[in-house]
Amino acid sequence: MEPVEPVSSVKVFISYAHEDQELHEKLVKHLNPLKHSGKLTIWQDQEILPGTNWDDQIKTRLKEANMILLLISSDFLDSKYCWEEEVKAALERHETGEARVIPIILRPTFWQDTSLKQLQALPTSAKPVTLWSDQDAALENVAQGIRKVMQGLLESSSGSGQEENENDTNTRNDGFLTPASDDHDNPQKLATYSPAIPSHYPGKYNMKNVGPTQGQVIGEQVYVTMHFGSSQEEYEPPLRSSSNKNDRPQVSHYPPPRSLRWSRRRVVLGLVGGVGIVTAGSILVVLVTSIFHPNVIPTSDPGVKGKWVATGSILQGRFGFRATTLKNDKVLIEGGNNANGQYLKESELFNVSTGTWIKTGSLNVGRFEHTATLLQDGRVLAVGGYAGPPLDSAELYDPGSGTWTPSDSLREKRTRHTATLLNDGKVLVAGGWGRYGDPIESAEIYDPDASRWSSAGKMAITRSDHIAVLLGDGKMLVAGGAPENDKHTVEAELYDGTTNTWTVTGSLNIPRSNFTAVLLPSGKVLAIGGNTPTGPTATAELYDPATGSWSLTGGMKHPRTGFHDKNALLFADGRVLIAGGDDSSNTSEIYMLGQGAWTALTNIGQVRYDGATALLNDGRVLIVGGRDGSSSGLRLPAAIYTPD
Repeated sequence: MEPVEPVSSVKVFISYAHEDQELHEKLVKHLNPLKHSGKLTIWQDQEILPGTNWDDQIKTRLKEANMILLLISSDFLDSKYCWEEEVKAALERHETGEARVIPIILRPTFWQDTSLKQLQALPTSAKPVTLWSDQDAALENVAQGIRKVMQGLLESSSGSGQEENENDTNTRNDGFLTPASDDHDNPQKLATYSPAIPSHYPGKYNMKNVGPTQGQVIGEQVYVTMHFGSSQEEYEPPLRSSSNKNDRPQVSHYPPPRSLRWSRRRVVLGLVGGVGIVTAGSILVVLVTSIFHPNVIPTSDPGVKGKWVATGSILQGRFGFRATTLKNDKVLIEGGNNANGQYLKESELFNVSTGTWIKTGSLNVGRFEHTATLLQDGRVLAVGGYAGPPLDSAELYDPGSGTWTPSDSLREKRTRHTATLLNDGKVLVAGGWGRYGDPIESAEIYDPDASRWSSAGKMAITRSDHIAVLLGDGKMLVAGGAPENDKHTVEAELYDGTTNTWTVTGSLNIPRSNFTAVLLPSGKVLAIGGNTPTGPTATAELYDPATGSWSLTGGMKHPRTGFHDKNALLFADGRVLIAGGDDSSNTSEIYMLGQGAWTALTNIGQVRYDGATALLNDGRVLIVGGRDGSSSGLRLPAAIYTPD
C-alpha cells in the first residue's frame, strides 16, 4: 500500500448507522479537543442542507477524507448503504493509500469474518464500547488512538521525524547506500554512495574533487581503506565529529584484515572488506574489492560501547509481538499485528553472528499480545493472545526443526496475561483478559513433559496488564494491573507452588498497569513506570520479599508505559535497562543499583513502542519492531546496545 497522501490537517468522515446516533454524538464530543486544535475536521451528515443531493454529498466528503471511521454494530453491518457504498469506497481508498480506515467497535457483533478483519480496530483489542464499565473511558481510548493516527498523518505531511523508506533496503537517510548487489567478481555493480569521504577530511592525501564512490556501511559507521595508484598505501580516516549529514558516518572501528587487500573473496562473520581507490585525473574512484556483512557489530569494538547501533531489518513490520533469545544464540520473534491489522503467523530468527533476519516456521494461529516463554529444554511456548477474540490455544516452537506444533489448549481464553517459568520447568499463566474481554482472576500451569494445563487456583482479584516475577524462594509475585479495563490497582499477591495457593502481600505505593519489573541480584523486585490514574508515570518501586513491602526508589528521566512484564532487562553487573514505551519512546535509561537512580543513554534511533527487547547471550540488548504514533508507522530496522 502506498503512503497516505500528505495533509496539512486531517479530514475525518464518520460512517455509522442511525441506530447508533447517541454513541456517534458521544464520540464526536471526545474528538472535539482535536477539532479545537485545528488539526482535525469532522464532517457529519447533519450538515447536508435541505434540497441537496445527500448521496452526492456523502460520496464527495468520503472522497475528500484522510481518515474514515467506521462505527461497527449489528445495525451498521445490516445497513445496505453503509456496507455497499461507504465501506466499499473506504476500503478502496485505504488500499490505494489515499485514506486511513479505522473500525470502531461500538456494540458486540460478529465482524471478524468480514473484509474489515484485516484492519486494526479501536478501542484497544477491539473490545466493544458498550462492554466497558465506563463508556467515557472507552471513547477516550478511541480518541487517543485517533490522535496517534492523526499525528502520524500530520508528521508525514510536514516531513518532521520522517523515516527512511523501509521498503527500500538500499536507501539510507544519511545519504549512504548499503550493498545493492552480491556480485563479488564485479565490484563496480555494488551500490554507490557519495561522498564517501568529505573533501575536507584531514589526512596524508589531498582529498579534493572526490567523485562518485563505492563503499560499505556498518550500522551508522563506515570503514574505508584506500589504495592510491600503484603504491597501494592505506588511509584510515581519523575520528571526527560533525552535524553535517553528509559527513557521517566517518570513523573507522573495523580494520580490515591486511591479507584481504584487493581481494574479491567474500568475507563472512563481520570481517570488513578492503576498499580500493584508483585515480582518474583529479577524480578519486573507490572500488569495493571484498564484502563484509553490513549489520555485524563486534562486541570488542570500543566505539559502540554504551551506544545503540543499527543492525539488520526485520522482514515483516509488526507490533504487539514477542522476542525470545534462544539457547543457540538466535532471537525468535513471532506473531503481532502488521500495518493492516492482520494477526500475524509469520516468525523470524535473528542471527547475531551475521546481523540478519531469516524466516522460520509460522505459527499455526496468528496471535497478538500473547506470551512467549523459553522452556528449560530450549523450546518456546506461545500462549493465548488476541485474534479478534482472546485465544485459548498454545503452541511450541522447536529450534531444531524450526517449526511450531499445537499444544494442549488453555483452560480459559486469555490475552494481556503473564507467563512465568517456574523452577521446576513448568509455566504459570495468570490473569489477563478473558473470553468476554474483561480481566479475569484465574491462573493455570503448563507441564511441558505432559503437555497439559492444570488449574493454579484464583488470584485475590481480577487483573490484566500486571507484572509477574519469580522470587528467589520460588514463589511468584504478581502486582498491579487493571482489575477493570479503565482502572489501576496497587494490590499484590504471592503464588506458592508447593500449596497451589495465593496469599496477599504488601501493596504498591502507586496504582499502575502496563508496567514492567525485574528481579534484582539483591532478591528485591524493581517495578518501573506504567499507566496510573493521572497518566503515564516515571516512578519506580522496590519490593522487599523479607518484609513484604514496597518502597519508592529513584524515578526515570521520562514517564513511559505500554510495556509487557518482560521489558526490563538485567545486566550481569546488576544494572537494569529500559528502552522505548508509549511515552519518550526514542529514549533509553539504565537504573544504577547502588545509587537507586537512573542515567539516560543515547537514543535508540527511532521512536518505537509496542516493540520488543531481548537480552542476548553475550550480554548485549536487541530492540526490534514496534511502531511510531500510528499502526502504519512500523519499524523495520533493529538496533543493538552494547553495555560499557
